[in-house]
Amino acid sequence: MSTIARKVTSDIAKQIRAFIAENGLEDMIYLAATATRYYPYDSLGAHTLGFTNNDGTGIYGLEYAYEEYLEGTDGKYVTARDADGNEMPYDYESMVPAVPGYSLNTTLDVFVQNALDEQVKQAYIESGGENRACGVVMNVKTGDILAISVYPTFNLNAPWTLNDDCIKALEESGFAKDSEEYGKLKQELLLTTWNNKAVTEVYMPGST
Repeated sequence: MSTIARKVTSDIAKQIRAFIAENGLEDMIYLAATATRYYPYDSLGAHTLGFTNNDGTGIYGLEYAYEEYLEGTDGKYVTARDADGNEMPYDYESMVPAVPGYSLNTTLDVFVQNALDEQVKQAYIESGGENRACGVVMNVKTGDILAISVYPTFNLNAPWTLNDDCIKALEESGFAKDSEEYGKLKQELLLTTWNNKAVTEVYMPGST
């Protein structure tokens, strides 16, 4: 069994269901409900929020840290089968809806985060930074973190897509695309890109 497509819209799913029913393909084509996390601001706060895998499980950032509270309960389809184990017509199918997980409210401020992102990006470009640039904005009276920025960053809706800096590093490596060295370097670049430099790397003390 192979997967043809993931994360299709509900409208497409309805069309596929109709196609299956009209052509009697119940034993050949299946649909499975999955959870999809969508990030409306793309890369904003990427290193803090983190992301999920294709199964909707948090694997990075706050998504990972609070996975047990955010995941909720998966929904499921209940189908009837005949004595030979074959699925019966869709008329006998029902769905148990999913139960949403908890919501997580952060102290991040969209406007402050956006402003910090622009400043960190500009500082990186102007200084010719080689090991990324980062910045943190905190309310010193409460300790609330208003923004954490790391540049170059990544798109939360496509975290496995390399940014321009990583692509350039791969191209300049001289490794063949199908080589083990190329694959290893690509993985290292992805992990480095996801790493929250502001809180995981040491730095020399000095002027703030």
